[in-house]
Parts: sequence; C-alpha cells; structure tokens
Amino acid sequence: MLTAAVTAFITMFVAEMGDKSQLISLTMASCYPPLQVLTGAMVALAVVLGLAVVVGDFIVSAVPYNLIALIAGLAFIIMGVYNYRSSDK
Repeated sequence: MLTAAVTAFITMFVAEMGDKSQLISLTMASCYPPLQVLTGAMVALAVVLGLAVVVGDFIVSAVPYNLIALIAGLAFIIMGVYNYRSSDK
C-alpha cells in the first residue's frame, strides 16, 4: 500500500509542477491571505482527486480491463494522428 501511495505522490508531484492551478494559487496568494488560499486550494484538489479515484474505481469494476486498454490506446493514437496532422499547417 505504501508503494502505491509513494508512486501516486511522485507522479502527481512531477505532473503538477508549473500547472495552471499552481500559478493561480501563487497569484491569489499575492492578493489574499496565503493560509486561506492554501486551504481553499487543498480542499479543491482533494475533491477533484477524490472524484477521479471514485470514478476510476467504478469504471475499473464495471468495464473489462481489456476494453479500457483498447479505448485508451485508440485515444492516444487518435490524438497522435491529430497532432501530427495539425503540426503540418
């Protein structure tokens, strides 16, 4: 269990560096009390991530893993083709 928590922490920490939420929090902390901004940002992030975990758990229990992998793979291929074609313009 600790391994999953550490992996999630590292992944989220790296992915969120310089994220728009971080920049908004930085800007808001210059206008409002920093502790209130920190509290609001933490609550908002906890709600968003909590919903992602609950919905993800529901999807994994309702949809076969092979179908999830197929849909994810197709989505990445479609995005790759779209980005490749749009870069030519």
